[in-house]
Amino acid sequence: MFGEGNYTAAREFRKDEEDFVRANRSRIPEMGREAEAALEGPEGDELRRAEADARAHRHE
Repeated sequence: MFGEGNYTAAREFRKDEEDFVRANRSRIPEMGREAEAALEGPEGDELRRAEADARAHRHE
């Protein structure tokens, strides 16, 4: 294979993501609404800081 990256990690991530969707398909819209409410609620600033911190430390 050509290119960069960890193919094993990518495969495992994709599998875990597919498993999550299969297991939670009916709840995903509700989970999205809950996440939106959390961002708009008292913990919103903390959640946005955590997201910014995670983005700052990701590998590209």
